Amino acid sequence: SLLPVARGLALAVSPHAAPAELRARVIESVTGAPLPDPADDGGRSEPVDEGGSAGPADGAGITAPAAGAGDRPPLLETPLPPAPTPPLAPTPPYDGREQPASEPTEQEPTPRMPKPPPGAQKKGGRWALLSLAAGGLVVAAGLGLFAARQANLAAALQENLDAANTQARIAELEAAAAQRVADGIRGGARVLTATDVQPLDLAGQPVAPDARGRLFWSATEGGLLTATGLPPAPPGRVYQLWLIPDASPLSAAILSADPEGRVMATVTPPEGVTGPVPAAVTLEPAGGAATPGGEVYLLGRP
Repeated sequence: SLLPVARGLALAVSPHAAPAELRARVIESVTGAPLPDPADDGGRSEPVDEGGSAGPADGAGITAPAAGAGDRPPLLETPLPPAPTPPLAPTPPYDGREQPASEPTEQEPTPRMPKPPPGAQKKGGRWALLSLAAGGLVVAAGLGLFAARQANLAAALQENLDAANTQARIAELEAAAAQRVADGIRGGARVLTATDVQPLDLAGQPVAPDARGRLFWSATEGGLLTATGLPPAPPGRVYQLWLIPDASPLSAAILSADPEGRVMATVTPPEGVTGPVPAAVTLEPAGGAATPGGEVYLLGRP
């Protein structure tokens, strides 16, 4: 700004009375009205008294500007010299050392959110724990339901497997029984069609008076026993056929009666028996006995 420079110049110059010409130019520049030409009144001007009377003012009146003064430029349009620029401080030479970091400028503090009251934090923590516990219960219930369904499914599969195994076992037993029946029928057919077949009737004894039996004998095809009217054997007991060529009975077959008391079984003759001999059917322990010890149900002699 030029204002400080102007103030400095004003203080540096000693005050003195301005020339009349300079005063006239200043007044003309400020008011904008031209002063009367001194040529109009004979080249002179009379000073105006402060009371209104014309006349000289002790030699201090303002005189009109001289001829040719109108060609000079106004005083206020003269440019002032530029203000001197203060010299810059010399930059010290770089000595290879790191310069200390400039101190950080002070920044505005970061606004912080107000902390919730302690009661709100406790309530929030309590609700979080309750939510977590509820979620755990839901997950546990879901897992329990899934486990129960899996257990039920496994139990159902096991039951189906057991039923299938039972049915397979029953089918095997039925197939075995059918095979035995078929074998007995085929064996019995061979015995019955043999040319040397000889029948032996067996009569029911007092424990089974309605029972009847017949033993077909062939020296080439073996024997065939058929019986009816036998009572069902008690649990753990079976019927057993004995051939008695002499005083020592010989086991010939273990018999199995159906629910109606019917029996059909092929008989393999013991060693030494070549023809019809006395025969008997007794009730013995399961698996058979070495010698007859139970009650006699059927008995026959040639």
